[in-house]
Amino acid sequence: MVTLKLVCSEATLPTYERFFVEFCQGRMTMARALFLVATTAAVTVALPAGAQEWRWNERGWRDIASARVEGRDRDTINLPGRTRQTAIRLCAMNAPLRLRDFDIRFDNGGRQDVTTRAILPAGRCTRAVDLRGNMRDIASVRLRYEPLIRTARRPIVRVQATTRPQAVQAGSVNACHVQNGTRLPSLKLRAVGTEPFWSATIEGRCVTYATPQNAGARIWTRFATNNRGSSWSGSLNGRTFELRTTRAGPRGCSDGMSNKVYPQAVTVQLGGETRRGCAETL
Repeated sequence: MVTLKLVCSEATLPTYERFFVEFCQGRMTMARALFLVATTAAVTVALPAGAQEWRWNERGWRDIASARVEGRDRDTINLPGRTRQTAIRLCAMNAPLRLRDFDIRFDNGGRQDVTTRAILPAGRCTRAVDLRGNMRDIASVRLRYEPLIRTARRPIVRVQATTRPQAVQAGSVNACHVQNGTRLPSLKLRAVGTEPFWSATIEGRCVTYATPQNAGARIWTRFATNNRGSSWSGSLNGRTFELRTTRAGPRGCSDGMSNKVYPQAVTVQLGGETRRGCAETL
């Protein structure tokens, strides 16, 4: 006969203490406590490694709101006051949760829909979600979810935020694709121009600019984009350098030497000189 002795102490049961403490206090049966522990552990083991990286107590994140969701599959978490943030994430605290998606409502009436389809064990969070427009005031977060254990206590969901750019691990990505600690979209372009002849290869924020007199010099630029086009600003041999791309007109862009039609038009400002050309995605 095996005797199972439980010590009702949160210190001795750091991972699943809530279930066992409820058992010890007479508010839960032994079978139910063991079932909840086994189910939570199974959820954790079943997740891919990448899904288990984001713990709720990681440095750089702070709680800005929390709520005990009602189990109705949809809930709204209202945020008090002004909360200017650059990124947020949601964390399941006391029970596992299947988070289907959430809708971020901004103070100015705008919104940002996020699809996650994430299974969150207790104490884990979604990926970081960068807010469009950078520093934003969040009014509320509306979520669609499904408790993994219908009979368990109602899950507590925390909204965490940061004002820091999302860090990129050293060596994990080409430095040309990182700006101010944030990973840029994967982008490769080739640009050409005539009168005078020049060419440029663009990768992330790195521009390699070449002329017949210069085989090519890499320029570390500042990348910016909007609905009109993109720009790369830097310095070349002591002169200001700026390359801008815009969508070409209905007939496309011609390099003036061939019948090839490019989808983008390019303007290069080098010091006080303006050069024009065309570009295409590699």
